[in-house]
Amino acid sequence: MRKLKLVSLMLILALSMQVPVFAANSPESTAQDNTIKSVTIQPRGRYLQGGGCTISPYSGYVMVSGHTDAYYDATELTVTLTILKEISPGNWLAIWTDSATEYNTYHAAYPKKKVTVESGYNYMIEATHTVKHNGLTETTHSEAGVAYVY
Repeated sequence: MRKLKLVSLMLILALSMQVPVFAANSPESTAQDNTIKSVTIQPRGRYLQGGGCTISPYSGYVMVSGHTDAYYDATELTVTLTILKEISPGNWLAIWTDSATEYNTYHAAYPKKKVTVESGYNYMIEATHTVKHNGLTETTHSEAGVAYVY
C-alpha cells in the first residue's frame, strides 16, 4: 500500500512539472518569438468532436487558419475565424471575420489565408466551431495566442 502511494505521488509530481508557463506578451517579450500560435480543443460533444485555429505573424500581415471536426458525417459544420487587435493593454477589437461551412461531412477547414494588418500591434485569433445534425446544434470556441506584427 505504501508503494502505491509513493508511485501515485511521483506521478502527480511528474505531471505537475509539465504545466507550461507563458510570459506576458509585449513587443519586447514577443520580439524573439515569431512562431505559429495555435490551439486545438476537444469538447467531446454528441456530434462536435473538436476544432482549432492558428495565427502566424509576419511583417505587415498574419496567416490564419482553422478547422471544426465531428465524430462522423454531420449535416453542417462551420468554422468562423475572427482576428482581434489589441488597441490598448487588455482591450481587443475585432477587425476581421470570415467563415467556412461544409455539408454532409465530418471536417470543415478554413484554409490558410493571408490577412493584411497594421504593424506594431498584438493580434490574436478566435474561432467558433459549430456542428448541426439531427436538429441539434453544438458550438464551442477556441483562441490562439498573441502574435506581435512588426
